[in-house]
Amino acid sequence: MRLLLILFIALLAGCTPSYLAKKSFQDNDFQRSIQLCKMWIVADSSNADAWILLARAFYRTGIVDSALIAYERAFAVPAVKKYPSEEYYELLIADADQRLPENAAYALDQYRKAVQLDGQRPLAFQKLGDYNFEKKDFIQARSFYSQALLAAENRRPLEQRIVQIDSIEAAALKEIQLGKKMLSEGNFQNARDHFLIAASINPQEKEAAYGNATAEGLRLYQRGSINALWDAIQAFGRASVLFPQRAEPHYRLGLAYHKKNKDEYQNAIDELERAIALEPDGEFGIMAQKELASLKARKQKMEQFWGK
Repeated sequence: MRLLLILFIALLAGCTPSYLAKKSFQDNDFQRSIQLCKMWIVADSSNADAWILLARAFYRTGIVDSALIAYERAFAVPAVKKYPSEEYYELLIADADQRLPENAAYALDQYRKAVQLDGQRPLAFQKLGDYNFEKKDFIQARSFYSQALLAAENRRPLEQRIVQIDSIEAAALKEIQLGKKMLSEGNFQNARDHFLIAASINPQEKEAAYGNATAEGLRLYQRGSINALWDAIQAFGRASVLFPQRAEPHYRLGLAYHKKNKDEYQNAIDELERAIALEPDGEFGIMAQKELASLKARKQKMEQFWGK
């Protein structure tokens, strides 16, 4: 009621809602500015300046959702060609911050909008880096932190995070090397333990997943039962998916198929031939050639014996 009275008196004095809304905003009376902006919009709903001032007033009072809606209404006006980048950029980030962690997809979309709005500002890149760091996606985190560094005035926190990522990746690599050592010594369970530790440190490290699958496959292959060999085949199959260009998984698949059923040759032959095609001069390609020759000779001998 008091606001309406002030408005009525102001109108008698020749002051418009737009003037009063701007004056209230300048006087840091943002609640009054919000009410006056709404009156201004009632009179002229296609006025982008009214919507932008309303958005700014909402933002100053911490009402992020309403500020975003008001900005979007302003940007829908055809005459508005350019976003008020600094404030809208900050608003997008504030909106994203308050949505995490419950609505991560929405928050990430808001951070990306901020990047598209102004790729020269570091904060959105840093926020994306922080999100990926918490999710242990260190490849993405490093990329975003590096982009943030290009424009950051305070470089130290970003540089510290990159050093932290270096340390994490080094710790995972150390466990992988220990796993490979155990693998070469035939200690498959200990090898697997090291690969699992590496994966827990850095889930994006494919070598850890590959080593774990290989160690598990070899452990099951060594056990030798039909069920264990089927599980070994699945483990070696996972390894082949992780690194499709490596011969080792196909070589080991060939051995596992043949050990599972010495009278069934085709699956084993197919896998050994794949290993040879991938790395004809490599360690596993050469071993596959020897195994394939032996397997084909046995197959031919059995066919001759049975008169096939």
